[in-house]
Parts: sequence; structure tokens; C-alpha cells
Amino acid sequence: MIYEIAAAAKTLRKEGLGSLIRKLQTYFRDWFWGMVFLCRRKPTGASLEELLDFCFKKNHSLLGPSQVREEITNVLKLLRGQSPRTMVEIGTANGGTLFMLCRLTDPKGTIISIDLPHGIHGGGYPAWKTLLYRRFARGCQTINLIRADSRDPKTIEQLRGILSGGKIDCLFIDGDHTYNGVKADFENYLPFVAKGGMVVFHDICKHASVLDCKVDLFWAEVREKYPHQEFIQNPDQGWAGIGVLFID
Repeated sequence: MIYEIAAAAKTLRKEGLGSLIRKLQTYFRDWFWGMVFLCRRKPTGASLEELLDFCFKKNHSLLGPSQVREEITNVLKLLRGQSPRTMVEIGTANGGTLFMLCRLTDPKGTIISIDLPHGIHGGGYPAWKTLLYRRFARGCQTINLIRADSRDPKTIEQLRGILSGGKIDCLFIDGDHTYNGVKADFENYLPFVAKGGMVVFHDICKHASVLDCKVDLFWAEVREKYPHQEFIQNPDQGWAGIGVLFID
């Protein structure tokens, strides 16, 4: 909650009372629909298309996956064939991708979300959504929500403790999109990835310079070192794009 109070004070100081009121309205609207979501039936044995419709159509205003549907569909197909036991997502925001990743993780698996409140890319999620995101679990899954900087040594140690010597089957990197940010996330977390595991990068397409997104530059370097696949719906779309490294 301390992050939300600080953000409200910053908005009031820099943008004025009107902007703060509008943001509070959005906050409580999302809270209301989040509580409704908790009471709703969520797809368990649903097909991939039903899962995608659930996030992109039925619950887009709440979950809002920051994805091109066709691109994330291809990644989900890869995961469906592997049924990973341990999934780590860096950068969660609205939670749509997290929800879909939970559906494709083993029912006895572990999911770890690392997300920086008010980060420069994505903005993080409010504290109340931790209740919502923990309900994404299916079967005997365990969901761990770490609201902190992925590059903080304390965060890395927290992850190490959760893994307890285990390895990550799929690492989904979608946090700090600066060149140094995505490079640090890859280098810091790669040692935890199992042989035969996957590292997924979102936003590998070239973005407008004002967004300070340089994932495409790092992706161009790292993809030469590993077997990989790219999923880009339209090379000129100006955002998104997903790259997958297969760690051997």
C-alpha cells in the first residue's frame, strides 16, 4: 500500500486533483471487477482458444494482456507441449499473461511473478491485485508474488530461496525494456534456468525511440548464441514481438 500512497501524492503534486480523481475512479473500478472475477468460474480444462478468449475478450478490461494474440498463442502452444513445473515471469502488470502461463504450468507446479511497482515499463500493479493473482492458481500450484526490482540482489536471493535448489523451466522476461534492464534480467536469471528450458522475451520488435525500449537490440545479440524462434505477426507493427531461446 505504501507504493500506492506515494503514487497518489506524486499525481496530486504534478498533475493536480482532477487527474488524481480520474485515477482513483479507475483504481476502484478495477477493484470492483477484480472482486467479481474472484467469484467467477475460470477455465480449467478449456481449450487454448477458450483460454485466449477468456483473457482477450471476456476479461480484457481487467486482465488486459499486453500481447499480440497470435504471438502469445504460439508461445502457449510450446508450453502446452512441455507442461513446465516452474515458471518465472519478470514484469506482470495487468496479469493477463500471468493468468495464461498459470493455465499452461503443471497443476503441481510453482509460478513466480517478479514485478516492480510503478516501473517505467508496465507500471506494476496495485497491492489489492495480489489477492486476485494468487487465485490464478489451479490444482496444487503455488504462486509467489514478489513486488520488487528484479535486479535487486535481495530479489534474486528471494527467488533462490523459493526454488530451493530447483531450476526454472520457463523464464518470461517482460520487465525493464531498456537495453541494460533486459540484459541484466537475462544474465541474472539465466543461471536458474534448467537445461532444456526456455527463456522468452517480449517486445523484440523495434519500438518508437520515445518509449526507450531496446529489447530488439539485446535480442539481436543473444539469439545468435542459442537455438531460437521468433513470433512476429507484422514486422511493421512497431511493438510486441516474442523471441524464445532454447537453453541447451
